[in-house]
Amino acid sequence: MKKVSYILFFVKLSLFAQPVVWNENEVYSVGNLVVKGTSSYIAIQTNINVQPPNTSYWVDLATAAAGMEVPSEPIPPTIPIPLPPRQPDPSGLSIWDSANPLLDGWKEISWFGSYFESSENWLFHQHFGWVYPSFYNETSTWLYSSDLGWFWTSPSAYPFIWQKDENSYSYVMISSTGGTKVYNYSTGNTNSLKTVSFGAIPSYYLPSVNYHQGELVRKSGATYFAFTNSKGQDPEHSSPYWISLSNDFPSDPVPPLTQTDVNATLPTTTPEFFNLTIHSSVGGQVIMRVDSNTSSLSTSSISSSRVFEKDTSITITAVPTKGYLFTRWSGGTSGISVEKIILLNGNMNVTAHFERDLVDSDNDGINNYLESNVYFTSFDSNDTDSDGFSDSFEVEVGTNPLVSDSQLVDYISKNPTEFSLVEKTKYDQAMNAYPAKDTHSTPYTSEWFYLPNRGWMWTNNSTFPYFFDQNTSDWLHFENGNTKPTFYEYKTKQWIQIE
Repeated sequence: MKKVSYILFFVKLSLFAQPVVWNENEVYSVGNLVVKGTSSYIAIQTNINVQPPNTSYWVDLATAAAGMEVPSEPIPPTIPIPLPPRQPDPSGLSIWDSANPLLDGWKEISWFGSYFESSENWLFHQHFGWVYPSFYNETSTWLYSSDLGWFWTSPSAYPFIWQKDENSYSYVMISSTGGTKVYNYSTGNTNSLKTVSFGAIPSYYLPSVNYHQGELVRKSGATYFAFTNSKGQDPEHSSPYWISLSNDFPSDPVPPLTQTDVNATLPTTTPEFFNLTIHSSVGGQVIMRVDSNTSSLSTSSISSSRVFEKDTSITITAVPTKGYLFTRWSGGTSGISVEKIILLNGNMNVTAHFERDLVDSDNDGINNYLESNVYFTSFDSNDTDSDGFSDSFEVEVGTNPLVSDSQLVDYISKNPTEFSLVEKTKYDQAMNAYPAKDTHSTPYTSEWFYLPNRGWMWTNNSTFPYFFDQNTSDWLHFENGNTKPTFYEYKTKQWIQIE
């Protein structure tokens, strides 16, 4: 009995921690997520007791997402028309006869990719991992894998495959960053295969390279995979670190595939599927509902696509972000209603348009967009923090409209002398008494004095507030209470100011 080993494959996942409710006593580091009210925020500076949405320390995730341009994942095309031949002919030549030899037991078929031949008919494919071929001829082939079961394809059909167990077509998607995904048209699900995408053929072994578990290398005409991380461990003499691919094909039995299975599997008619692509501008998202399923698709300032069978009825709803308004649909549908029903009978692109809400709902001088996305104030109240100062006033003078100033105002009112202030009533009394029309007031100077911009003027205790003006040889009357010296010029009968 041959020795059987097992290849362990790992999937790298990028996970975000669940946001927690903001706590004034907690120290937050850059990248921490919190929830405050109905919004989520990410820390951009280390802080403690700095309450979101302080933009120096926090970024609203909804605002940040609105400005992002995220590329959408490619969606499989529609199934080719017409279908390839329904039934392979075992008497014909094998499509594998046309494979081009590469290096060290590797071969390549132009339409299918590269693979390594082991004994017992097993092939190690660059995208599918171990596969077992059967019932093949010049135009099509059946293959078995532990991930997909029996599946059928051909040069004219690939990357479309027919999965026997699923009784449905699927589409093979090769990621540019590695890995293989299969999109099933019947379920609408995309599944990742437990395999490694390593390019055309593995590279030649180098002692100076750090190799990771699951990586493939070639050496001395053989191919090895790393059973564990290693560096400087010769694959030919390091069995704990490397295992020869030639001797490690699966030992599990392959389920039988009969001629009856082959005849009954492939459909007699061509299914029709179409792409629906939804675009949305900054400021909102689109929710798609199919047969009461509200989670089929949502998009936020990006393009998202799904494949549906012909004549599927789809409801799309435009949902604006706070501070934005939905304005219209364009593309495959039109109108201003936030909800539309689409009967899909061809590939369709639909765009939802959103614009900034420039209405000032609470009449505080700040429009709804600025209140929601810049100042984070309420557009339902002109005084968000209820301290007696309007939001626009606080923004203008530089105070925080989200933090009440009532305690500070109350303290200043009760202790005006600490700030060199006087009560308004006392100020008004002083001002009413100051511009005295009192002829007993004592002028700053007596008799003749000289002003550079006017010349010589004269007054005394008995004539004040009257001044004799040498410039006009006439009298002026001085009026108290103005920011600049103001006089009534009797000669011209006009009020003048003298600097």
